[in-house]
Amino acid sequence: MNFEYGTSLAVFQDALITKFKQGKRASANELKSLKNNVWVIMASISAPCNLVIRQWALIDLFELSKDHEQSILGQLEKVCENYCYLEGYSYWIYTQLALDIYVEALHSEEIKDYCKKIDLTFSRTSYIGPDKATKWPAPYGDLRHIPLRVHLQGTAPDREFSSGFLTKANTNHYYIKTRYLGMNTHTPKAGNFEIRNGTPYYLGTNKEFEWYNGYDKKYPSKSAEILDTFNPKRIFSLFK
Repeated sequence: MNFEYGTSLAVFQDALITKFKQGKRASANELKSLKNNVWVIMASISAPCNLVIRQWALIDLFELSKDHEQSILGQLEKVCENYCYLEGYSYWIYTQLALDIYVEALHSEEIKDYCKKIDLTFSRTSYIGPDKATKWPAPYGDLRHIPLRVHLQGTAPDREFSSGFLTKANTNHYYIKTRYLGMNTHTPKAGNFEIRNGTPYYLGTNKEFEWYNGYDKKYPSKSAEILDTFNPKRIFSLFK
């Protein structure tokens, strides 16, 4: 049995994405590892996340099938709230690395349509950055210091937007509610923000939004990671 997860699994997936793009086949052991990952099976229920979506997409790509298409869509529905991707924009583009290839190679119109709706929501909820021209994603989730991708830069952000956990008001104010999604630790934490000179700050303070610098830097200790992952509120969220 295979229990690979976290950074190790992400690196494995990245290598296979590169291999597929190069027109190479997965080895028998790599395909077995993809299909027999017990952590992915468990996480699809207990911690819906980008790694599950990428894993299922890779299995279908190397088997040239759409056996997991509906499962991928179901997982996207869990990781989204009204097409707002809960893990934040950085993890969305990370997920798109696999889904863009999936759509192109397997001609999945349903996944293509769902991805477009998520992209549109990120575009609508964005703000204008320090250069007064480039759109940046709404400040929530585990978000790296990056703007929206080029294909989302052509339209103006919405002045106001309200959808579930995220409210944008008066162009430059964001009100974020906490959202738990099982033991997925990338989802939004409550915070109110204002955009000043193209940068998000906690409302009424000089404290800048806490940008994400990678999972290995997210927690001060392993015990802190465990306490956050197994927070009772995360566990109880599975039954809502």
